[in-house]
Amino acid sequence: MPSYVVTGASKGLGFAFIKQLASDPANTVVGIVRDMVATEEKLKKHGIHNVKIYAADITDLPALEAAATEIQRTVGGIDYLIANAAFVSGVTSLRNLSDFAGRPEVLRKDMIDSFSTNVVGFINTVNAFIAGVRTGQVKKVIAITSGMGEIGFKAGVNMAIAKYSAIYRQEGILVFGICPGSIDTDAQNASNLNEEDLKRLQAVGAKTIAYAPHFKGPVSAEEAAKRVLAIVEMARFGDGKAGTTISQTGTDR
Repeated sequence: MPSYVVTGASKGLGFAFIKQLASDPANTVVGIVRDMVATEEKLKKHGIHNVKIYAADITDLPALEAAATEIQRTVGGIDYLIANAAFVSGVTSLRNLSDFAGRPEVLRKDMIDSFSTNVVGFINTVNAFIAGVRTGQVKKVIAITSGMGEIGFKAGVNMAIAKYSAIYRQEGILVFGICPGSIDTDAQNASNLNEEDLKRLQAVGAKTIAYAPHFKGPVSAEEAAKRVLAIVEMARFGDGKAGTTISQTGTDR
């Protein structure tokens, strides 16, 4: 009976993870969210009754540690820790650094918020739950990253993945990252963008196609979750994934 802990489980890819995992009654599924009441109502609406929900923000280490302690008490070991929670900026997305030449404090705050959640938040998550992973049978830690988080961009979370892998692989804990690809979510809905941002999104799309000609556009959260979980299930030491970040194809791009 494998156990899964998924952070950022209230919506988008995170909710797709727990929905898919909960479809197998043999799985023990735990979601970490900021709004427990809203998430529980959403689960009830979808007829999902076998997911345990705990409230914690990944920037709040004591809250994560409290959740981890309770999970170990009630669930036991953690087979799969999926660090999915992330901060997606509505301020700097689709913009260049030069666009903030006259607003340095806006850029500074947004960059700090992003680093605090996406890098420090991942570190908090691993530090809080690693004791549970140690007592699990499968022992896998997966960080959900983004296309801008490839090693070539020297992203902080990728460095954390590599360091954690080096620390814990001797204990049989497999740590790696997966970029799920472009996902069709509300944040990407063109109807939510103004004309300028829509043009920027189209430009990004053109660059993406040039980089990856096989790209056919965003997929549903359900499809992305299915792809990622298949990779997670098959990953083993010796296949080159430990300490790295791979794409939704299971390769480095």
